[in-house]
Amino acid sequence: MFRKTADHLTVGIEKTIERGTDENVEVKKAESIYEIKTVKGKEYENILTTRKEWSDLEWVTGHGESVPLLYEKEKNCGDIVKSDSVQAVIESLAENDLDKRKEIETQARNIVTELCHSRKLHWVRWSGLVLSRLVRKLYSGVWVNTDGIEQLRNVISDCPVVLLPSHRSYADFLTVSFVLFHYDISLPAIAAGMDFHGMAGIGTVLRNCGAFFIRRKFGGDKLYWAIVKEYIQSQLLSGTPVEFFIEGTRSRSGKCLPSKSGLMSVALDTFLSGR
Repeated sequence: MFRKTADHLTVGIEKTIERGTDENVEVKKAESIYEIKTVKGKEYENILTTRKEWSDLEWVTGHGESVPLLYEKEKNCGDIVKSDSVQAVIESLAENDLDKRKEIETQARNIVTELCHSRKLHWVRWSGLVLSRLVRKLYSGVWVNTDGIEQLRNVISDCPVVLLPSHRSYADFLTVSFVLFHYDISLPAIAAGMDFHGMAGIGTVLRNCGAFFIRRKFGGDKLYWAIVKEYIQSQLLSGTPVEFFIEGTRSRSGKCLPSKSGLMSVALDTFLSGR
């Protein structure tokens, strides 16, 4: 079954830490190396406080142990074209024409190659090294709800998980991966737009860190939709968390946008179809 993780995993980023300005907020130094903040009865810890105890290199090499175990379970992208759902669409489009079928299968394999991520731990760690230095320069605190993290850790081993951060800035998806990596929780496969795929260097880094690339509009392309649907569902069923932005695009105003149902319907169909 699916569970809503947006309420379980709460991450706040701030450039300054205000003390005593809100009766609902209490910031204190914990007896351990963590800095703790209580907001309306919920406890948050500043993971940048613990980061000061390590160098960036120590941090990236000391975390991510859950990553190799996760990758061994991931479904081979070549199996996507062979799946029953994709084969049914190919059969329908080919109309019993053998040459046309071969052409469509070639097209399907090209779509899969363009779509799939190819995440590797050494790429994750090198990117984490850069991100770690950037985060520490930009922010004085990354506050994480500890109860939410433990709930997510327990849920992620029992059932498929979909992460739905808001998309008010490009920091949103980076922050989620940063926090999960810090707590040694499996990193998600992240849906990214094709505009990132075409960026020199950026597309390669994102793909090797777990991003898969989809078109913003599918139109009436039944083959493309079937492949995207099968790929996302195969990730979920293999135990890989999937992350996408329910608004469909980044907010230009800094406010949350109305949600769209496309990828969410794909995720829910995994459960509703009994897979």
